[in-house]
Amino acid sequence: MDTAVDIYTLLLKAKKRPSATRVEILNSMGVTKFFYEGGSLRIDMSRCVGVECKLCIKACPTNALYWEEAKVKLEEELCIYCSACVLNCIVDDCIVLVRRSSDGRTVRFSTPRGAVLANSATAGQKRIRAVLELASALAKSSLRRA
Repeated sequence: MDTAVDIYTLLLKAKKRPSATRVEILNSMGVTKFFYEGGSLRIDMSRCVGVECKLCIKACPTNALYWEEAKVKLEEELCIYCSACVLNCIVDDCIVLVRRSSDGRTVRFSTPRGAVLANSATAGQKRIRAVLELASALAKSSLRRA
């Protein structure tokens, strides 16, 4: 039995019901963990030198960015707001990424430096949560022994 998913059919469905289908599309691609609740990506085509580099397209892990009609295009349903495109763009302020983390914080950046700082802050928050969860689990474990 063939279990392959037709990504184009899912994208067409997403145009009608974007929020419900986005997760289904990304899951079909193997993306099951979402680090950001939402966001937006905008490309300033007046700054883009896409035909000369296409580095953002090459860096995108979900193929949300693609080349069409002599410009970089975006398929929003595929974007996971990971910042790979901003990190690889050779032109500052060409790609603007706004994303909202699970704790409700919204971050906006458009340079590789901004992406690195935002990613570092996110990683730091995740480490802090992991340590707090571990400390809580250990505390519960030691209370059970006593």
